[in-house]
Formats: sequence, C-alpha cells, structure tokens
Amino acid sequence: MKRIIAVALGSVILPLALAGAWAGVDVEMEEKDEGRPSNLVSIGGSAQLEEGRTVADMVVIGGSAVARGTVEGDMVVIGGTADVDCPVGKDLVVLGSARLGPKAVIGKDLVVIGGDLDADPLAVVKKDKTVISAGVARRPLFGLWGWVREGLFKARPVAPLLWWTWALGLLFGLLYVLIAAGAPAVVEPCAEALAQRPLTALLAGVLGLSGLAPFAFLLVVSIIGVAAIPLLFFAALATILVGKAAVCFFIGKNLARMGRAPALERPALAAAAGAAALLALLMGPIAGFGVWALTTIFGFGAALLAGVDALKAERALAEAPAPAAPQAAEASAEAALPRAGFWLRLAAIVLDGFAFLVLGAVTHLIALGLGGWAVYQVGMWAWKGTTLGGMIVGIKGLRLDGRPMDVPVALVRHLASYLSALPMFLGFFWAGWDPEKQAWHDKIAGTIVVRVPNNQTSS
Repeated sequence: MKRIIAVALGSVILPLALAGAWAGVDVEMEEKDEGRPSNLVSIGGSAQLEEGRTVADMVVIGGSAVARGTVEGDMVVIGGTADVDCPVGKDLVVLGSARLGPKAVIGKDLVVIGGDLDADPLAVVKKDKTVISAGVARRPLFGLWGWVREGLFKARPVAPLLWWTWALGLLFGLLYVLIAAGAPAVVEPCAEALAQRPLTALLAGVLGLSGLAPFAFLLVVSIIGVAAIPLLFFAALATILVGKAAVCFFIGKNLARMGRAPALERPALAAAAGAAALLALLMGPIAGFGVWALTTIFGFGAALLAGVDALKAERALAEAPAPAAPQAAEASAEAALPRAGFWLRLAAIVLDGFAFLVLGAVTHLIALGLGGWAVYQVGMWAWKGTTLGGMIVGIKGLRLDGRPMDVPVALVRHLASYLSALPMFLGFFWAGWDPEKQAWHDKIAGTIVVRVPNNQTSS
C-alpha cells in the first residue's frame, strides 16, 4: 500500500500534474534496453492504448485513459477516468473514476481515490482493492477534487465552474464591504498608506507575514510567551482582513475616479466595486494566485503602516507638555551627537552577549532564554538609554527628537529587531550604509543610536 501511495502522490507526479495542467504533453519514453516496450506517458491530455499494443508503464495526468492492449507494469491515472479492459501486470492507481471490463486483470493492487469504481463481474484483481468513494467529494459543496483540477492546477483560487468557490469569494467580499462600511476610520488610513507608500507597504507586508511563524516560535521557546500565541493569531487574522478591505476600497476608489463617479468613492460602495473587480481577477488562470498573494501582502503591509502611524499619533497626543527649555536644549544637544555606525553597535551586541551570560548565571535570568534577553534589552534601554556593552563602547539610544526611550518604545524596538534579523540580518547591516545610521528596528521604533563620551552613557 505504501508503494501505491508513493506512485499516486509522489514528488514526481504532482509537479508534472501542475506543469502539464495548461499545456498537454503526450510522449512515449523509450527504455534503455533494446527490445523492451516503451512507457506511455500523457500529461494534460487523454491517452489510448490500442488492442495488440504492449507498454511497460502507462501514466496519464490531467486526462482520461483507455487501455485495450497490455500494460506490463503499473498504470496510474491522475485527474481523469480510467477505462481498462486488458491485463495490467502490477498496480492500477486512479485519482478519479475507473471502469474495469471483462478482460481486465490487475496483477497486484487496485486503488481508486475520489471517484467511483464500475467493475465487470469477470474483472480480476489479484491482491488488495481499495476504493475511497467520491460520494461526498463529488457533491458541489465539498468538491475538493474539482477545485484541485479547475483551481489549483490552473493557479487560481476561484474556479468559474465551481459555484461554491464563487460563494466563498462573495462571502469574503461581503465581509470586506462590512469592514469598510463599519470602520471607515480604520480602512481609509490603510488605503492612504497603500497609495502614498506602496513599496514600503510591500516590504512591510513581506517582513510581517514571513515573520509570523518565526515570532510564534520565539514565543514558544521563551515559554512565558506561549499564552500570547492565540492573541498573535487573531491579531494577524484581523490585520489581514482589514488590509484586504483596504485593498478593495483602494481599487474601487480608483475605479470610481477613472469612471468619474464620485458617488462610488464612499467606503462601502468603493469596497464593493473593488471586491467585485478582485473576484474577477482571482478567476484568471495562472494570474489568480499571484493577484491573491500580492493583495494579501500589500494589504497586510498597509495595515501595519497605518497601525504604526496611529500609535505614533496617539503617543504624541498622550505625552506631557513640552519639557522646560534646559531639558529641551539638552535633548537637542544629544540628538545632534555623531551617530554610531554598524561596527560600533556590533561590538556592543557582542559585549552584551557576554554580559548577559554572566548576569544570567547569577540571577537565573538566562533560564528564560529569549524572554530573559528581552527583559535585559528593554530594561536597560528604558532605564539607562543603553546597555552594558553600550556603556563600554560609548553609545546611547534616543528618540528622534533626542528624548530618552521609555518602556513602550524600547519594547517596540526590541520586537522589531527580530524582523531585522529575519532576512539574514539585513536589517542590522542597514545601519552601516543608511544616511541616518538607522537599522530597520530603529526606523520602526523612531530611534537613533549616538556616540557619547563614556562619562555620559550611564547618566
């Protein structure tokens, strides 16, 4: 049975099925030894083995097969109907329906998955016969195999011939419209971020989505963060939904402007028009999955940018009145200090690693792993504006306006550092050539790292 499953779903068959779903390939593969029969292979089309003809193996992917000759080895049919009325020396595996005529003799096992078996009483199966009926799978509501053929093989999430894919698409479109109508103050800033900073939204979407799984892993490793995983899941889901609603609103608003219909620029109507256009694009072969992926990435990134902007605006409103003139002058003076480059910051991180090992051995903080490292980093940046390694090399972290970091800013900066580390630590190297000497996590948190005399780093 393991051999049959490997034949039907192995790493060779599925890539061939995906590759041949659009362009039919019908070839015969000759054996190296002279005198032996060839293999009959058809990809993306049907095949017929005439009476009196003998082949070694017969493989048909994305089409139906009719066998009236002799198959000495295995016969595999993926995504079509197998009509067999001849001897098959070994296994017959069909992902679809099969019919066995009175002359059919299956030398070993017969497996039919996702379809029906119509076998003549005179047909012979010498070993095991396994049939996973399509009774449920063939119902329109649960037509998964139909979606595999009409959707997955053609690289589109919505298959025009399957009504339930239309229903799901319309359901999600209605959800996006409801989000746009019920929370326009949330959706409109996301669409504005997408319009004004598309490349930044793309980068934020790629980093954010690719960082979800590693960040969840870090939470699991830290032990104390396991409880936050459900919160992370629902937050990511909400961000994706809001982002897709913003993309629909953005598309619909631009369509309304192109059609000179200002009445359709309202959030609900624009989102409805955008969702309809998006649904049409998702039905396109090959391009459908690409459109789905891009809109998800852009929407997620735009939602992240809008969220960061909202947090910055809220924090600015909640802050106390401007500090007194001497304090403002001191903050301005520190912000004007020379920026710390990549190598100086790298030296501080290395020294922090040794310091954390020593400190963790004494306080058992190291037992918390990455959680302990986060406590050390956030605590030191918020308390002293630097770390132990930073004190040694003479660097200090500040906000862009020169004010010291608080706990929220230090926490955002630390969490964003994991995003900087994801693409081979590119976000850290960024500080080496950025004009402002900012790493990615500095740009996200709105911070800078400056060089100060050693007698000021502990102040």
